[in-house]
Amino acid sequence: MNQPIQRLGRDLQDTVQRRLRPQMLPHYITIAVLAVGVTVADRPAHVSPSTMVLGAAGLAAATSAVALWRMRRTEWRAWRPRVAVAGAAAAGWVSAVALTGLNWVLVAALVAAEITLAARWWQHHRPGYPDPSQPPTPHHTTGHTAGHARARHRAARPAPTPGTAPRPVRHPASAAAPVQESVTAVLDGVLPVPAQAAADPEKGGADDDAAQVIVDELARHGVHASVAGAAAGPQVIRYSLALGDGVKISKVRALVENLGVALGRADLRLIAPLPGQPGVVGLEVPNPDRRSVHLADVLSSPAATAERHPMVVGLGADVGGGAVVVNLATMPHLLIAGATGSGKSTALNAAICSVLVRAAPTQVRMVLIDPKRVELAAYATVPHLLTPIITNPRKAAEALQWVTGEMDRRYDDLAATGFRHIDDFNRAAATGTLRLPGGDLAEPKPYLLVIVDELADLMMVAPRDVEDSIVRITQLARAAGIHLVLATQRPSVDVVTGLIKANVPARLAFAVSSLADSRVILDQGGAEKLLGRGDALLAAAGTNQPIRLQGALITDDQITGVVDHARSQYPPTPHIDLHPPGVSAGPGSPAPQTATDPLTSPQERIMQVIRAGPATTMQIQAHTGLSEPQVRELLGQLMRFGYVVKPADQDHYETP
Repeated sequence: MNQPIQRLGRDLQDTVQRRLRPQMLPHYITIAVLAVGVTVADRPAHVSPSTMVLGAAGLAAATSAVALWRMRRTEWRAWRPRVAVAGAAAAGWVSAVALTGLNWVLVAALVAAEITLAARWWQHHRPGYPDPSQPPTPHHTTGHTAGHARARHRAARPAPTPGTAPRPVRHPASAAAPVQESVTAVLDGVLPVPAQAAADPEKGGADDDAAQVIVDELARHGVHASVAGAAAGPQVIRYSLALGDGVKISKVRALVENLGVALGRADLRLIAPLPGQPGVVGLEVPNPDRRSVHLADVLSSPAATAERHPMVVGLGADVGGGAVVVNLATMPHLLIAGATGSGKSTALNAAICSVLVRAAPTQVRMVLIDPKRVELAAYATVPHLLTPIITNPRKAAEALQWVTGEMDRRYDDLAATGFRHIDDFNRAAATGTLRLPGGDLAEPKPYLLVIVDELADLMMVAPRDVEDSIVRITQLARAAGIHLVLATQRPSVDVVTGLIKANVPARLAFAVSSLADSRVILDQGGAEKLLGRGDALLAAAGTNQPIRLQGALITDDQITGVVDHARSQYPPTPHIDLHPPGVSAGPGSPAPQTATDPLTSPQERIMQVIRAGPATTMQIQAHTGLSEPQVRELLGQLMRFGYVVKPADQDHYETP
């Protein structure tokens, strides 16, 4: 009982000290009207006591009904406080009626003033809640996450609202299959949500006590602020802080660690300004009741089912609990980085499974590069693969060169037929009347999705070749329907170079160990304060403020189910042997050299230089008289055969 009384006392003290603003004018009007009623209004002689009692009871009932109806529209208030507040209002109106002698004009003024006062009091003196005069929105509702919405979506899938149309997205004419129906069937069959995911839909909501601690701690350091709203996400709770007049944001930023100590939680993050909310800053606090976000929930959300493009993938849920889906065709390339165990590989699996669920092999073909050999092995049998999973870094560099050649070939076809984008070309080719310059009928070309699981391994083996191929693809391949997803757990400047960053505008950063790594990925800090286990920041192209999200989780059993479904739905497709342009692979070409074959004369000359001591490419070129491309190709062969090695972060070659 003492705690509510103390809180009420703090609210009254806050009202007297810092809340005397124009919106409190109804309070002054009510006091003045009551004073006038006490002094000049007496009960008329012709009014009997029974009439006065009945009138007071009726007025109290009407006031209680208005108060309950108003609070009923705000779903964040429990029934016990509602009844208590209504009873207090009724008692106050009985006293007012008795003092004013049923002066109806005076009573009407009191009703209007007190209702306005009640609305202002709820808005400005209850930290952690939205404006009660506004209807609840998903941003302020803690229980309406993508996971909880999936059960309602399955129970009754409503038709689109009449008069509205989904956002137009360009897609190939071959994408005529009903994406939404097939996605729903797959989600119901192979991506079941674990039972514990929906065990407690109210788990992880905003905390009133934490909001009050934030306000008290800031006031203790002389910062006048109030909590204007709260949004509870899977990993963090974002409190919206309305700062008082003259409060500098730098002072609040300096108190973030103090707030963490007061709350007993680490890794607090201040967002200033908060997008879409002028005059408000955001404070992200780790949620003590964390929960997972499943890929099935994200793909079954309205945000995902409304999109029919085959390159739409589910990434997770934002702080407000809304599903985060992106279209890789419009990004157009994505860089994923994070420390070991932060959720990077899970994000790759979520992206691949999203494509497998939503697209057919005639719509999207994939090239998977997995130098680790085990991360993407589960997808070895899917019909969407253009070539078997590539695990050799040298062959990966050659595959990127083949992708560059494929991009040029697609642009040749676009230029010859007069189209500017692969979607327009596919729509014309689907009619069966489009012919290429040679006279052959044009066939629709699928999107080509290239996923690299560890960019650092490729940059270590052939840094210049890999960088040149990636830069050229990212600069030109968007209109040709070719898109890259690059992932690395070592976001250093020698792996994520300036040229790669400049041409890959979309970044997904998971938890990293240092501020320097965060700046390499996002060009700003923030990733070093993430909580891990899927907590990420998405910096889309053209946005200054990254979006915080919880990555979608997909288990190994669910991956197996998606792969089995893809194999059962689509027939096997032939693989293509990816050779770099200009390399002959015909039956008459000589057999490739192996590690057991004797070294050629140019290789022996290079080995003589390296045996004399560590040597760089320029030194080897100067001593052997070979051209730079020849030296690089021969060094790649010698490294593949195990004759020479190149230490990490070094430019020279040496014998092992």
